[in-house]
Amino acid sequence: MAGLDEPRPAAAPWARMERVGQIVPYALEKLMKTTSFLDPHPETDDHHVCGCIQRAAERLQVRDVMAKHVFTIRPTDTIQTAAKLMSEHHISCLPVLDAGRFQGILAQRDVLAGSVDLEGAAAQCVRRDVPTIPPETGVLEAGRIMEARRTKWLPVLSEEQLAGIVTQTDIIGAITSLGRVIEVGAVMNTDVTTLDAAATVWDAIQTMTDQNISCIVAVHGGKMVGILTEKDVLGRVCAAGKDPHQTLVADVMSFPVTTVQPSHCLFTTHRMMDRMHVHRLVVTDGDRLAGIITQTDILRTLKETLWP
Repeated sequence: MAGLDEPRPAAAPWARMERVGQIVPYALEKLMKTTSFLDPHPETDDHHVCGCIQRAAERLQVRDVMAKHVFTIRPTDTIQTAAKLMSEHHISCLPVLDAGRFQGILAQRDVLAGSVDLEGAAAQCVRRDVPTIPPETGVLEAGRIMEARRTKWLPVLSEEQLAGIVTQTDIIGAITSLGRVIEVGAVMNTDVTTLDAAATVWDAIQTMTDQNISCIVAVHGGKMVGILTEKDVLGRVCAAGKDPHQTLVADVMSFPVTTVQPSHCLFTTHRMMDRMHVHRLVVTDGDRLAGIITQTDILRTLKETLWP
């Protein structure tokens, strides 16, 4: 595992542009050898297909899809150092190791909570009661744990040593390739929080914290003009040392906004998120803001489909 003063992997471990493409064929090959994946007969019904998909997915283990080369930090490293590392390498959390022993997780949201004192030690924001799993855990079970604990990642420990991280991206990438085509419109969240682009970043942080959300859509004159996420605040405000009380949403929001239509399928939408290193996409119907689709929405839908 790489600390901040040690050699690090050349590429971010959760930048899945190539990794998903590697996981899915491997998973399919493995599953085809161990189960009757899809009935070739035309009379195959949805119930049978879903049952075959469930049996196939149950054979996948976390060790098959997790990231094994993980960026880490020490408890004494600063919050700003952690923010820069997450921003530069498109990662949403960092395992914290002390003398090689796993201590907990520092997440984007934790960094925002500690943004007032960017030079403070990461130890003050570390989540120490995070759930952990062994490598042989099934991906469906890992998905259940993520949903129950409302987390997007799980540290994987083998003999009390950090073996890797498994994220929503890993699980969704492996399972959506096995699932039926489901449209974004059936899954998206239509309750979208908006904020004027002229508001301050501090206002945006308070809104996201109060509503327990990770992004807001920026509007001006009744039209969508951008999106501000926790990742944007982390990289463009916290890591840059800017004052959120004096920085406007318009100055750091992402634009133009990449959108999908309600008719897009979940697998294509997930691949878009993966290539762009994002966890959500805005859904538009023509010029109308229709909703937001997140990785959490996709994972919940897979859960309802595969383990109702």
